[in-house]
Amino acid sequence: MQPYIHAQASARQSGRAWQDDLAIHEFMDLAKHACPDLRHRLLLHNADLGPELVAMAFGDRPDAREVALSHVRQDLGWQPGLAAWLERFDAARLPPAKRYRDAPADIVEAAARHFDLADPSPVQKVWDLLMLPTKFAPEFPAIAEFLLFNSVGPILTRAVLGPPRPFPKIGGGEAIVDFSWVAEGMIVAQVGVIHSLETVLRGFDGKEPVRPGSSKRGLVG
Repeated sequence: MQPYIHAQASARQSGRAWQDDLAIHEFMDLAKHACPDLRHRLLLHNADLGPELVAMAFGDRPDAREVALSHVRQDLGWQPGLAAWLERFDAARLPPAKRYRDAPADIVEAAARHFDLADPSPVQKVWDLLMLPTKFAPEFPAIAEFLLFNSVGPILTRAVLGPPRPFPKIGGGEAIVDFSWVAEGMIVAQVGVIHSLETVLRGFDGKEPVRPGSSKRGLVG
């Protein structure tokens, strides 16, 4: 379903103009730009990771999470959690990774040092965003850690944290921090290379999670 059709559907439920919800529905389909087939739904079409990122990106919309959930229901008919999607994922087919060349704290510290930041929290936010899938699917750590450490990570980082912004430097002055660029550096430090999302999703069989009480079916529509 195209984002504007999603927006029209959610607007009918809320009484808003469909243009009001369009940006949220476009966000929910952002992963399609990195993996242009229905496997992209694994990443954001769920009950937890997708709506959480939407709530972060649209902090001025108290109903942003519910709009995101409506998108999931419209496409899938229900709201599976991220872990339900990952049950269909073959971790053995993940691309090779230079795992933990540095400890996570070292990666964040190196990023803060690069900008000479007085406070490392801006780059810590990037790391926390990239690691967010592990919060919602801790039972699948190897797969969850890979979900944003690929070509979609910088895209979502920009969409959630926004464009480059100035932050205070140690000793005075300001440094311009480009969150998307920081995400790229962290992905390379963690994995060794920026794989495409499509490459990461080769371990996914392309089928929706099975709704309790229903028969199995493939991705459609």
